[in-house]
Amino acid sequence: MRAFGAVLRDSVISLLVTGFIAGLFFAGGEIYFRMTRPFLLSDQPTRFVRDLGFLYAPDTEQRYTNQLDFWTVQKSNPDGFLDLPVPPFDTVKDKCRIAFVGDSFVDAREVVIAQKMQTRLMELAPKDLPNVPISAAAFGFAATGQLNQLPFYDFYAAKYRPNVIVLVFVMNDFANNTALLEAIRSGFDPEHPPRPFARRAADGTIAMLPVDNDGWRAHLFPSAPGDGLVQRANAFLRTHSYFYAWIYTKLQMVLPKFTTWLYGFNQIAANTARRDALAARPGNAALLAGFSGNLPDNDNPVDATTAVDMPFTWEKMPPIFEEGLAFTGFALDQFVARARRDGAKLVIVSTENMRYDDQPADRRYKRLEALAAARNIPIIDMYDYNVSRGRSPFASAFPADMHWNPDGHLWAAQALLGFLKAHPDYCPASSASAASPSR
Repeated sequence: MRAFGAVLRDSVISLLVTGFIAGLFFAGGEIYFRMTRPFLLSDQPTRFVRDLGFLYAPDTEQRYTNQLDFWTVQKSNPDGFLDLPVPPFDTVKDKCRIAFVGDSFVDAREVVIAQKMQTRLMELAPKDLPNVPISAAAFGFAATGQLNQLPFYDFYAAKYRPNVIVLVFVMNDFANNTALLEAIRSGFDPEHPPRPFARRAADGTIAMLPVDNDGWRAHLFPSAPGDGLVQRANAFLRTHSYFYAWIYTKLQMVLPKFTTWLYGFNQIAANTARRDALAARPGNAALLAGFSGNLPDNDNPVDATTAVDMPFTWEKMPPIFEEGLAFTGFALDQFVARARRDGAKLVIVSTENMRYDDQPADRRYKRLEALAAARNIPIIDMYDYNVSRGRSPFASAFPADMHWNPDGHLWAAQALLGFLKAHPDYCPASSASAASPSR
């Protein structure tokens, strides 16, 4: 009994000492991160715009962090985009007006407005294009494709009467333009979309699929995280502890299955369930044939968010991905028609990630290239632009986030300026105000 008592005493002391040291370590980490991190949580107020979808709430402070690379604070403009207010046409009518339209690469939450490509473009233009005054504005929101971005132009950018419309094209845009694929990823019902898409009619033609303004919320697939004890504890710590939030973010990179369990939502399981439910609907089985909702031989739940993107790099794509190319072509047709109507010119900026994980075949980029060539839309290829200058194609992105860092925005601005110098008809010095009203 005496020996057992000694063992028990030593065990209790060891546990207390270990707990005390662990507590000191955690307290030290918490103090350090609270002193060195500007804030803990992203806070991005949004609003739903009828017939468009979501934008940022106008004139609100937007905070965004990935807990590793950036902590940005900026204000949305009156239209709900992360840029300065769009200048009235009368104040810029004698300038070449450039409208950037796109997704998260254009809204660029990761950098402040002073570092974004439209701002850098206006800073650099007087030196590179001294005879052409430039005005630039950005119209972008995360997780949107060109079909979803059409109302960005119709509701907002058209009032700016741009001479040049820059479509920033990223690796997920093909899927973003495809309601069925994006429903698998995001969990909305493709028959009741929260933003505009397109659909194919019985006669084979493609037409717009409008936003279900009042009904989309009632048709969502289950997407809420688990509410077990572990999941609730994890949620509390992630939203209250700076040190734990950093640990959790790091663990996501090395132990994605473990952090998926902690969070309580598995994207792989969600993709499979959504795909199977959608395939059971009339007309969808043939479209989704050959696609399980996830990537073959990849059980990483983090990678499952791009499962609807990667097949666009495959030599033989399942039917729904061929349909995605057709919908993207249809979206480009809509922009071509608007540009022609409004006296503007189009150019596509293809981001570096269009060619990530796709070497040497470059199938995803070549598919965009074919769509653009058929419509006489030139492409500025940022992957090639950087590689040709001796830079890694990854140098433009953050270490833990593939969005453009400040250098990436600068290089995109420089690439566009080089294009405008080589194509003076896009911004002619004598006709900066030539674009006609769209309404």
